[in-house]
Amino acid sequence: VLSRLNELNYMISTSLDKYELDRASRPILDFVDDLSTWYLRRSRDRFKSEDISIKHAASYYMTHVLRELSKIIAPFVPFTAEKVYSRVGGEKESVHLENWPKAGQVDTEIIENMKKVREVVTSALEIRQKSGHKVRQPLAKLSIPENLSQNLLDIIADEVNVKEVVVGGSEVKLDTELPEELKK
Repeated sequence: VLSRLNELNYMISTSLDKYELDRASRPILDFVDDLSTWYLRRSRDRFKSEDISIKHAASYYMTHVLRELSKIIAPFVPFTAEKVYSRVGGEKESVHLENWPKAGQVDTEIIENMKKVREVVTSALEIRQKSGHKVRQPLAKLSIPENLSQNLLDIIADEVNVKEVVVGGSEVKLDTELPEELKK
């Protein structure tokens, strides 16, 4: 999420420097979608964790992201930015008194990999829906064409609720056969 925030900051800053206001505002919605429907949902367990350090770190990063986001969106949605800024403990009287944030390092590899993960998850969930298997019903196997790290394969397995994700083939294939052990 920090790389996505830095990428957003860089894209908006670059477009604003060229006075391309329409181009500067477009990536905001994509970022908000990534933040709310992916990162926040994937972090839910960290926010509810019994381990105080994990819970604190999750809250710290979310607060940081929202504070920086409020600074970035302030020229486009000033009242919303002001509300977010004040709710996450902005240090100044107004977000509009803050300096423009500097974009940090963007890890393009992780951004691209997470984009691939989301595409695979979307495809697999469409297959699940067409086959009539709800996500809460575990399935045995998902085959994907992308060769990703084990950490990313684990995210896919968790999102799609499958026991195993294997790399192979040219498309996303979900084993929708339901053995007795998975029914239980």
